[in-house]
Amino acid sequence: MNRVVSAARLHTVGGQSISVPWSVLASALAVNFLIFGTIQAGDGIDEDPTTGGLLALYIATAVVFIQAMNKPLSFALGFGLTRRTYLFGTGLFALAISFGSAVVLYALYGLERASGGWWMSLSFFGALGLGEGNPVVAVLGYAAPMMALAALGALAGGIHARWGLVGVYTSVIVALIAGGAFCVVMFSAHAWTPLGRWIADQPSSALFAGYPWIVTAVAGAGAYAVVRRVAA
Repeated sequence: MNRVVSAARLHTVGGQSISVPWSVLASALAVNFLIFGTIQAGDGIDEDPTTGGLLALYIATAVVFIQAMNKPLSFALGFGLTRRTYLFGTGLFALAISFGSAVVLYALYGLERASGGWWMSLSFFGALGLGEGNPVVAVLGYAAPMMALAALGALAGGIHARWGLVGVYTSVIVALIAGGAFCVVMFSAHAWTPLGRWIADQPSSALFAGYPWIVTAVAGAGAYAVVRRVAA
């Protein structure tokens, strides 16, 4: 267990794995303040603005875990850590950063709500209703999508570490073919409308705090299977 914790701590060296995603988020928030502040100072807008700028943090976190499966992995193996230990340590770090970020995001949502949307009715941290309802469910709603993207990032990084760009391009092509086949089947079965209704009927707690864990489990298992066979 101590070696797993040591592997997790490797990701905190230099602090970039934490500081970079939050710097990206801060930049996105500043841009939104500038844009919507300018609009409010001018003619204003009829409805309360909602922005998807929060996605910047999640995308940047995915990139962190893509990188974690390359040079940091080689560094860890060079110091005698096994691939299994490194993967479990990376998973522990993903849990820590996801839930730590979720608590901070929920607190920022509280400030956003208390300030009337940063004094401009802006919904940034409360977009898609992630911060509403039970605090525990809300924190899970922030954390689960981040875990899913971290797992997907680890899988993508593992594919690159094992097969290089050929593996990345091949996986993209396979994903596109699979997506196209899925669309063909859905159109043929006239199933898009029922699917849309099913999604619309799902509570936000299920969409954001529940289903992403399925993605995390599948992508995490894939990353584990791929990275365990990466050459040292």
